[in-house]
Amino acid sequence: MTPPADVITVVGEALVDVIVRAGSDEPALHPGGSPANVAVALSRLGQRAALVTQIGTDDYGALLRAHLETNGVRLGPPTPRRAGR
Repeated sequence: MTPPADVITVVGEALVDVIVRAGSDEPALHPGGSPANVAVALSRLGQRAALVTQIGTDDYGALLRAHLETNGVRLGPPTPRRAGR
């Protein structure tokens, strides 16, 4: 992926924090990772942002991809999507 010159490109990880709170058996899933958070923040501030990272094809990867796309962050390099998605 070669982003246009007016896109701020962030390089690094995207991950999912799995939090289990006291008194709960259900984990809460929070997409993040410092570079992913920076790209999301830039996009929310009105900047065109891209994140160069690797995202898996599992459910966590789908959560990350949806979070980044919903927040207007372009992804690169392209990562494979699960069949049927």
